Amino acid sequence: MIMGPGGHAVPFPGTSSAGGPGSDTDKPLEKTAAELQAQERLEMLQAEKKLRQEMLEEERKWHLEKIERQRRAEEEARQREEEARQKKEEARLKAEEEAKAKAEAEAATAKAKGEADAAAAKAKKEADAAAAKAKQEAEVLAAQAFAEVQAKAKAEAESAAAAAEAAAAAEAARQAELDLARAEAAEEATLVAMAAAQEKAAREAAAAAKAKQKAVVKFRDAVGRKFSFPFDLCRTWSVSISPMTPSDGSELTFANRAWKS
Repeated sequence: MIMGPGGHAVPFPGTSSAGGPGSDTDKPLEKTAAELQAQERLEMLQAEKKLRQEMLEEERKWHLEKIERQRRAEEEARQREEEARQKKEEARLKAEEEAKAKAEAEAATAKAKGEADAAAAKAKKEADAAAAKAKQEAEVLAAQAFAEVQAKAKAEAESAAAAAEAAAAAEAARQAELDLARAEAAEEATLVAMAAAQEKAAREAAAAAKAKQKAVVKFRDAVGRKFSFPFDLCRTWSVSISPMTPSDGSELTFANRAWKS
C-alpha cells in the first residue's frame, strides 16, 4: 500500500484488497476536490517547468546565436582589417616601386643628359680644333698660292715688260679716258642725288609748315565758352601782367594779350 493525496491508501498495481475479487475495494476511487486541486497544481507545475525549460532552451539558443553572431562579426572585422592592411601594404609597396622607378628614371635621364652634354662638349672641342687646323692650313695654302701668284706675275711682268711698253701707253690713255668718264658719271649721280634730297627736304618743310598752319589751340574759359585759335597765330602773341585794384582794396592781376610787332 502507498499513501496517495489526502492521506488515502492506494494499493499497488496488480494487487487487490483483502475482500477479494468483486469487493468494493476493486472499484476505482473517486477523486476528492483536494486531489483534483493537487493534480491540477501538479499539472500546472509540470507545465510551468516545461515552459521554463523551453524558455531556458530558447534563451540558451539566443545566447548561442548571439555568441555566433559576435564571433562572425569579429571574424569579418578581422578579415576587413586584414584586407585593409594588405591593401595598405600593397599601396605602400606600389608607391615605393613607383618612387624607385621614378628615381631610377631621373637618374638615367640625368646620366644621359650628362653623357650627351659631355659628348656635345667633346664634339664642339674637336670641331673647333678641326676648324682652327683647317683655317691655319688654308691660310698657309693661301699664303703659298699668293706667293706663287706674285712670283709668277712678277716673272710674267718682267718677261713682258719690253713688249708691253707701247701697249701700256695706249692702255694708260684708255684708262684715263675711262676714269674721266667714271668721274663725270659719279659727279652727275651726286648732283642728281643732291637735287632729289633738296626736293625731298623742301616737300617735308612745306608739309611741316602746312601742318603748323592747320594746328589749332582749343580751350574753354571759366564760364564754359569755347575758343579756338590757329597755332601759328598764337605763336605771335605776347603776355603781360598788370595789376587791378577793386573797390574792396584787394589787388587783382590779369593777363593782357598783345600782338608781337
